[in-house]
Amino acid sequence: MKPIVLIPGGEGDADFTYATGFAVETALYIRFGEGDDVLVTSPLEIERARAQSTAGRHLLLEEAGYEDNGPFVSYARLAARMLREKGHDSARVSPRLQAGYLEALRAAGLEVEVELGLFEA
Repeated sequence: MKPIVLIPGGEGDADFTYATGFAVETALYIRFGEGDDVLVTSPLEIERARAQSTAGRHLLLEEAGYEDNGPFVSYARLAARMLREKGHDSARVSPRLQAGYLEALRAAGLEVEVELGLFEA
């Protein structure tokens, strides 16, 4: 199964909150497989993420290798790099993902599938 990449479109992103147990305006979540997931967030949110999130690992943006390349591109490039480090070149995303992130993920060389029922039973 392809990994899942989630980047919230704001604090009310239902799929991001469902997957992570953590409502936040800006972050990156990758589920590589069952029991192998990571939440990447800012220094302002990391302690709250560690306390509230169900993700197995929590990283600061700096620890994950984040580089500021402007809106949408920064998180997309980070996600692509983290996926490639684990041997993945494709991912599934939520239909709630903002179009700018979707296009930036594709521009970063990932094969991206929008899964309409990502978290439906």
